[in-house]
Amino acid sequence: MAKNARVLSSPYLLRDGVVVLPLMELVPFESNYRERLSQTLANLPCFLPNASQHVIGGFGALGTPCSFHNTFARELRLQAYATVFPELLEVLRGLPTGKGKIEVLPERLAVRYKGTSPTAEAWHRDTSPNALQGDHVFGGWINFGPDDSYFSCIPGTQMPGQNQPPGGARTGFSTFTKEDAQENRFDQLRRRIRVPPDHLILFYENLIHEVYATKATRDQYRLFHAYRITALSTKTPLVPHLQERFENQAVIPMKSGQLPPMRSTAHWNFPKQRQAYEEFCTVNMNPALLEETECRATQDFYLVSPRFLPSLRELGLPLYPPYTPEEKTIYWPHNIVYLQTDDDTVENAREQIRVILVRSRYAADA
Repeated sequence: MAKNARVLSSPYLLRDGVVVLPLMELVPFESNYRERLSQTLANLPCFLPNASQHVIGGFGALGTPCSFHNTFARELRLQAYATVFPELLEVLRGLPTGKGKIEVLPERLAVRYKGTSPTAEAWHRDTSPNALQGDHVFGGWINFGPDDSYFSCIPGTQMPGQNQPPGGARTGFSTFTKEDAQENRFDQLRRRIRVPPDHLILFYENLIHEVYATKATRDQYRLFHAYRITALSTKTPLVPHLQERFENQAVIPMKSGQLPPMRSTAHWNFPKQRQAYEEFCTVNMNPALLEETECRATQDFYLVSPRFLPSLRELGLPLYPPYTPEEKTIYWPHNIVYLQTDDDTVENAREQIRVILVRSRYAADA
């Protein structure tokens, strides 16, 4: 085989800015992914054991610290990293030095319940204001649902190495006007990417994309995943205070720098939404998370969780097994061991990731 042969990767991420791959299974699970996820949701300490709902709102991403630190999410991040490693290696090879560091960004679980839909988002690019110029940042999700999920984008519009939104905005989004979309024929260039069950999608976060307000016909389950590639010698992760957040098992900020909330601001704007949120909290959530909260506009009080939750340690809830030293290495910018061929480099990296998974599972069971 020729030196630096790249037969284990596809051209789609570099060419189109997006790729869909079947999720690797580095280590067998005793049950399938959906069964394991159902067991995980049933045992999240932030919720009651008989909780029928774990999130409110159509987007479906959980805002609890346990959605980041449960062992299912941690193991699946490792398997996702092994799956996408050949694609990330292609990006590394394209850097000016041909080498760089990879960092896995901790992400959360999401559940979109039957009959709900996310809020539509017009054409935009995601941005990571805390990333360094020249960094490549990726996002995506693993589809654990029973049905295909879809991603609407304009392939080839990624901007590798450019992370700062226009005008210095720190929102994590760079939007387009209707006039921009019409002038650049976004609707005509749109491509709807299918993500089958037990597959993942990976895309440049600044690829131009949109979100449809499509109503779920059955419950849908996802784990978001994200990565940063940097050519710099930095050892600083994108997430601030990451060591402390791991030790206390706290909510992890998103790539945009924003903390994931338990509810949108709309859930506090009107009486019906406030009542719905109170019902969600009292019926499903661990009472230790709830507190009497005043609506200043009406001076009424509601028994709800804070919009942003503290860590599991601060809440006095049981902690998940601590991250092993090897497990934590993937969440900091780390060097890659380059072997004679890219195939060998991929296989070596995947074996290292498999060992981390096995040791972290062994430590959790000890």
